[in-house]
Amino acid sequence: MGDNMEKIVRLIEKNIYKEEFVVSKDKEMTIVFVCTGNNQDVDITIRLHGNGSRVWIYGLAMGSPKSKIFIHTSQIHESPYTVSNLLIKSVVPEAATFHFQGNILVTKKAKRADAYQKNQNILLKENAKAETSPQLEIENSDVKCSHGATTMPIPEDEIWYMKTRGISDISARKLFIEGFVDDILSNIPDRQRKEIQI
Repeated sequence: MGDNMEKIVRLIEKNIYKEEFVVSKDKEMTIVFVCTGNNQDVDITIRLHGNGSRVWIYGLAMGSPKSKIFIHTSQIHESPYTVSNLLIKSVVPEAATFHFQGNILVTKKAKRADAYQKNQNILLKENAKAETSPQLEIENSDVKCSHGATTMPIPEDEIWYMKTRGISDISARKLFIEGFVDDILSNIPDRQRKEIQI
């Protein structure tokens, strides 16, 4: 990892958590956070403060039955030629609720900014619930900003396929979830990954 690159990992257990990151000129940062508690309100702010600063944000929420997890993120582009790319995933169990609110703010000074956010949710039971609320505030016309979101149950056809290969129903669902969260957890060092229960 070069001098201009930094990786930050947070395994969040607190019920209420708030943190702000500032990315300076020509710096690159990767931020990974995992919500491991039951009822949590997490607020992450990223300010791209210097020309050419770049950030990749990965977040994961894995609640327990009846848990309520709220994640709010802010990608604030304050300077030109800045890039932010955010991916938030959740695995929502029985009677649990997950809510993601993602804000993107591009200021007047931030020409040629490139901001993206994506939220993907897997519902493990019919009474699990996930909501996504993207909010974009663009003050400069010379920018590229977009967002996307999906919420779905575990695809039963994929479970059926694995079962035809001799994998039990429970193991097949666990394998699917592991694959779903892998692009988040692959950014976490092995010693910290062992602390996360899937």
